Amino acid sequence: GVAFGFDRIWDLFADQCLLIGFEPDSEECNLLRSEYEVRKSLPLPREKVENIALWETPGTIPFYVTVLPNNSSCLPPNKALYDSMPGESQVVLDHTVEISATTLDGYQKESKIKFDFLKLDVQGGELAILKGGVQRVLGSVLAAVVEVGFVERYMGEPYFAGIDQFMRKQGFRLFDIDIR
Repeated sequence: GVAFGFDRIWDLFADQCLLIGFEPDSEECNLLRSEYEVRKSLPLPREKVENIALWETPGTIPFYVTVLPNNSSCLPPNKALYDSMPGESQVVLDHTVEISATTLDGYQKESKIKFDFLKLDVQGGELAILKGGVQRVLGSVLAAVVEVGFVERYMGEPYFAGIDQFMRKQGFRLFDIDIR
């Protein structure tokens, strides 16, 4: 999702790009829309926030809301992993809700917007979203920044190797790794 807004690095492109964020949390989506409505008169990027999740297939999917909302995911947190770590976990499940999802391809087909660049940071669901873009989006995207994991923070989360193999099959090559 785009919780807490777009990275300010995109301000470098001023009004040369349209930033589209997908935020399944209705409350956060409305806050972001209000924030960006105020910025429309400024010489900053144009932002659009969609109140829907991206996923491999369209439909209704579970959304696992954690105590800290920015750790929420369409995959359940790996409780065993977090319980094995010292200290208090930042990823504690609060409740689950059903949300609407679409695919990258479905969104592009409906909106007629061509994606040049993808940035995915969705707490373990990156590969599912990428799979939903194979027919239309991934063939025309110039570059992608994809968060990857080396441990299963969320149940069913693919590791780096799985995402790297998938992206290579789509014609992408690893350019850089930013470890944070």
